[in-house]
Amino acid sequence: MKENLKNYLKLFIGYFILVIPLGLLRFPDIKNEMKYFIITNQMLNSKNWFILKYFNELYPDKPPLYFWFLSLIKTLTSHYYFFNLLLLSAVFGFFIILLTYSLVKNLKNSNIAFLISYSTAIIPFFIGISVLQRMDMMMSFFIFSSLYLFYGFYYNFRKISYSNLIIFYICLFLGIFTKGVVGIAIPLITILIFLFLEKNLIFLKKIKFLYGISFIFFLIAIWFYNISISTDGIVYLKLLLGQETVGRIIKSKSHVKPFYYYIKTSIYVFFPYGLTFLFLLLNSLKRINSWKNWDKLEKISFISSIVPFIILSLASGKLDIYLTPIIPWAIIFTLSNIEILIKNKFINFSFNFFEILLIFPFLLKKIKKNYNIYTRIFNINYFINVLFIFIILILPLYNKDYTLSPFKNIIENKNIKVCSYKFPNSKNLSYLTEYEIENFDLVASIPKDYKYILIKNKNLDISLKNYSIILKNKKYSLLKNLH
Repeated sequence: MKENLKNYLKLFIGYFILVIPLGLLRFPDIKNEMKYFIITNQMLNSKNWFILKYFNELYPDKPPLYFWFLSLIKTLTSHYYFFNLLLLSAVFGFFIILLTYSLVKNLKNSNIAFLISYSTAIIPFFIGISVLQRMDMMMSFFIFSSLYLFYGFYYNFRKISYSNLIIFYICLFLGIFTKGVVGIAIPLITILIFLFLEKNLIFLKKIKFLYGISFIFFLIAIWFYNISISTDGIVYLKLLLGQETVGRIIKSKSHVKPFYYYIKTSIYVFFPYGLTFLFLLLNSLKRINSWKNWDKLEKISFISSIVPFIILSLASGKLDIYLTPIIPWAIIFTLSNIEILIKNKFINFSFNFFEILLIFPFLLKKIKKNYNIYTRIFNINYFINVLFIFIILILPLYNKDYTLSPFKNIIENKNIKVCSYKFPNSKNLSYLTEYEIENFDLVASIPKDYKYILIKNKNLDISLKNYSIILKNKKYSLLKNLH
């Protein structure tokens, strides 16, 4: 018990010592994060908690749960942006780390559990999502929680009780209620395929599967009913079920990528273990006929990695961030098997490749003797921490040169009215102002009462000859009318 508490404390310190400075120092993303602030403001103004709107247009892209949290935080605190990151991304990310530790500890031991959970905590992409204003980490938590409870039921480290089953099915529902159908498709299909391979589909009876699914449909019915009785509710439901559910899966209106897209992106999403992960997956697929002889942790981490990987690859719309739910499972799968499989020349090559890429771990391996795989992983983690410290130190310079941070005070100035030129996402800056920032595609169409124009540097051209630059960084410029 003492050892576990010490490990939890070390995980807490190791994770938040990186996340808090990054969250405090970074400037919000204009495309998505600022958009969510505007949607939240409209929710608070309209008092409609089930229909989302973006500049008074219906916004059925996301379920409402995340925006409920945003609304609550905005109501309770003036430090809106930072507390959103801390409570809705960073804390949910930390909960995933704690569950990772608990899972591996129950199926292996606390030493391996700490190594794997800490390695997951400092995966650069995972840390990046932990300080990003999106609902992917929250959805990943509900997906991981539902799978964690299921495997706990199956391997007897979590009691099958009514209270635990209710939590299990609520987690499945909250996965949908956070980000849509993928939030339930990933855990449900993973569970069914796992039980099929185990030749134990009868286990569904033990977890009251039909009652549980009925309970989830009941909760969905309440959600949809509250939409239907609202103004524009029927239209919103059609968009939610058609364009934003079936449409995204079969024929997405954006982010369309080929089937193999995640094979290449997983190399850096799971960095520094991405290539090793892919070779291990291939190796395990070759051995699928000997499934019954596999280690418990290998079974669950393999199936919880490959099933969502295939599901997401089959969907029409793809983004790197959609791989977030797989990250903990990919690291569990990779690091719990690597000691045995490192003898495989391709797997060993992939691991060596990233050690060479990081330089420092590779040099230590050459200097030291009796250098086992766990020491190599420890040194990789150590060097990743060094890289993060460097990133934290240069982040203010990045904000100054590549974000809208230097322009914030001017945009917020009530005596200045700003528009934009060929920069449609600039309207999301309206959350800083008392008016909607308009965008124009032609200089001639800009009204004379707009004296200031915000523009991306790549769009600076001869048509702006009557404007002078008053503030500029490497990505954006603010221009003032000379007349």
